[in-house]
Amino acid sequence: MSRTNYILQIISASISLFASLSMMSMISCSPRKLSSPYRRLVFGMSAADIFQSLALVSGPFLIPSGTPKASFASGTTLSCEVNGFFMLLGSTSVPLYMFGLSMFYLCKLNFRMSDRIFAEKIEKRFHAFVIVGMLIMCVIGLSLNVYNPGPGGPFCYVEEFPFGCKMMPEIFGECTRGQNLLPFMYTMICVICGCFLGIIINMTMLCVKSIQIERMFRSRAGDPSNYADYSCLRNFLLCSPCRNYHQLEHEADADYVLRLYKRETIIQSSLYVGAFFPLLP
Repeated sequence: MSRTNYILQIISASISLFASLSMMSMISCSPRKLSSPYRRLVFGMSAADIFQSLALVSGPFLIPSGTPKASFASGTTLSCEVNGFFMLLGSTSVPLYMFGLSMFYLCKLNFRMSDRIFAEKIEKRFHAFVIVGMLIMCVIGLSLNVYNPGPGGPFCYVEEFPFGCKMMPEIFGECTRGQNLLPFMYTMICVICGCFLGIIINMTMLCVKSIQIERMFRSRAGDPSNYADYSCLRNFLLCSPCRNYHQLEHEADADYVLRLYKRETIIQSSLYVGAFFPLLP
């Protein structure tokens, strides 16, 4: 891996680290602090991203010295394990919190669940699963010696050592670390891909619900703005980061509100799913 790629990795991870720290600081210093499930989920996702970003920033320096094609390598096996531990902790917790946010949107918009009920029935268990479950998985990784430098040495992650020893032992030699790698790696991939599938399902349900709402209003006789649910939709759009916010403030056409609700839901859901692609293994 070239020095340019190392530098780009460090710069991009530093920007992500600064953004997550800023987000946590804004939430902690705001008057409402961690008063809502949305704020707590975003806070947790930001904390997870800090672990991942720190691992990416320090990765080129913490991999064992002497690693082939690793220009900045100056660490030891112990420093590599620490780097791999936090890299795995962050890279699995971030997708889980993204899935948690999609669940919150689904419960809030589709099932009209209040913040209090969501916190009591879902959020507490979700935080416990992410924190305890991912820590247990990362500790198991330590016991299995799966945190090793990858090809080119950008950071330590779930790899066998020496790299390529499972596929071509006659060339790279027998594996000295990470011999029981595959079951652990499959578990990690299932967690990340399961989050991706769950987000797609949740966002699809949101889009279907928005289309059903539009059709329901259009099937009723009279002006849709006369119904109580219509005002809920309009308030939702006024409070959301809507690109047509100022137009909506002066728009009295009920058809426009219905079209905008459906369009914004579909666009935001598509963007949310698309944001997950860089996290896929």
